[in-house]
Amino acid sequence: MGKDVAPPIRKVTLADVDVLADLQAACFVGDETAAWGSEFLTKLLKQISYCAWFIYPAPRISQTTSGQTREKPVGFLLLQLPGDVGDIVSIGILPEWRRKGLGQFLIETAEAEAKSEGYKKMILEVAENNLTARGFYATLGFSQIRVRRGYYENKLGQRLNALVLCREIKDSS
Repeated sequence: MGKDVAPPIRKVTLADVDVLADLQAACFVGDETAAWGSEFLTKLLKQISYCAWFIYPAPRISQTTSGQTREKPVGFLLLQLPGDVGDIVSIGILPEWRRKGLGQFLIETAEAEAKSEGYKKMILEVAENNLTARGFYATLGFSQIRVRRGYYENKLGQRLNALVLCREIKDSS
């Protein structure tokens, strides 16, 4: 995907929560603890501090559901704007669509939302052993500010550290 062409992005609504849950599960195959399900995602999206986006490739993929053609997203981002920093709570791109700039577009979209609300920083958490994601976030200017020891649990019951990463929201002026 060329850097000059922005892929289609749209905000997730409560009507989309099942699609979001399925997409999140598909993005985190093999890491079932990262897939939260429709009920939990509904609770989050009903809170005023949460918002989410879907991203689509260009051209958009269609899927037929009971005679209706619907767009099929290939990625998502869930953002919380709770206090003094924007928090990227979850982000995922389907494996076959990774490394095409879609994650960067989602993060830029979330950052623009946070900036419009007066936020100056963005944070996120990543498993210490997720070297691919850590490299991606480093290329976007995120740096480690702390470690949450034993924050994640993998499918074997082992506890993994979460790295809390932060970056300043860029001033476009």
